[in-house]
This record gives sequence, C-alpha cells and structure tokens, in this order.
Amino acid sequence: MKICSLFYISIFSTSLSFAQQTDSIMVRRIVKLNHQVFNKMKYGLDIPIAGVGTAWTLYAFTKIYGGDKTPQSDILALNRDDLHSINRSTTNNFSEKAKAASDKLFYGVMHAPLL
Repeated sequence: MKICSLFYISIFSTSLSFAQQTDSIMVRRIVKLNHQVFNKMKYGLDIPIAGVGTAWTLYAFTKIYGGDKTPQSDILALNRDDLHSINRSTTNNFSEKAKAASDKLFYGVMHAPLL
C-alpha cells in the first residue's frame, strides 16, 4: 500500500511540475497581440452567479445536516470484509487530531463563496 501511495504521489507531483509555465513573456505577448483582457470581471454576470451558488450551498447544508442520523446499530453491523479491497485499509484509521485539523480547514474555507 505504501508503494502504491508513493507511486501516486510521484505521478501527481511530476504532473504539476510539467504543467508549470516557464515563460511569462510569451503570455504578455499573446495578450498584447490579441488586445484582450482575460481577468476582467463582469459584475452583472459574476455577482448573480456567486449569489445563486452561495444560496444553493447554504440550502444544501441545511438538508445534509438536518437529516436523520444513522443508528449506531447499523454502523456496528457493518463488516470490513464487505468492502472493496482497496478501501479496507482505511476502516480502522481514526485520529482525533486529524479530525480537528480537517474540521478547521473545512469550516475555515466554507465562507469562501462570500468573499
């Protein structure tokens, strides 16, 4: 499993390094030749889209967190052998420290559509 993880990490990191642009002068020339501005905001279009997206997100959170909780008996009845083999290694993997860090990150970026 460690070898597979190392393989995927190496493939991901090399794909990022090959995707980097090394010549920023070429981008300036392209923009200059085409006489176009690429990062100009269209407030009449962008603000309504962001507002609808934010409203939908807030509505969806009420549906997700307002639902019924899964009974503990259903959770305890789950069998590790019923999972696909690639997912079995994650079943006994729980850390309060990792959960707290994940929650901080999640709740920290949840308001990003409002910015």
